Amino acid sequence: MKKLKNLVWSALCMVLLLSACQPDDLVGELGTPFSKTEGLVGTWKVANVVQHDLKAPANAANKQLTLTDRFDFSTARIKFMASPNTFTVEALDGPVFLPASGTWTFDNPEYPTEVRLVGADTKNVTLKLGSAPRAAFPATRLMFERMVRKDAADPASAKEAIIRYDYDLQRVAQ
Repeated sequence: MKKLKNLVWSALCMVLLLSACQPDDLVGELGTPFSKTEGLVGTWKVANVVQHDLKAPANAANKQLTLTDRFDFSTARIKFMASPNTFTVEALDGPVFLPASGTWTFDNPEYPTEVRLVGADTKNVTLKLGSAPRAAFPATRLMFERMVRKDAADPASAKEAIIRYDYDLQRVAQ
């Protein structure tokens, strides 16, 4: 009898909880979508760079390495300009995988997940966005993955990421 009483009580509580958790009706428009280009345009200083070894065992001591402890990034700047979409990279010390200058585009202008840099020196790089770029945000993260072929002897083999570099950037006041 006690089990039946507990079961009925539990069922009643569940019904009350589930019926109380209904979403409110959405009222009004969401507003004008923000410009992702405006969110990225500007001068950014490199606040932190972390290298992740994607092939190291999960418990490896050096799976993650903070490069800002080993190299001087204090004067490093990345500047994104609009109309035309160009960029420059200044004083980047340490492992440099970015072209010095060139043009940039988003993979998808409305919902970008990547910034593609086309270097003036023909070096092309794709950076993953850590979040949607917004003009109101003072910080962002760009991630670069070093890719290698799974089969080095076969130029047609698929590529895989072996190391990822996370660039934490802070917007420089204009």
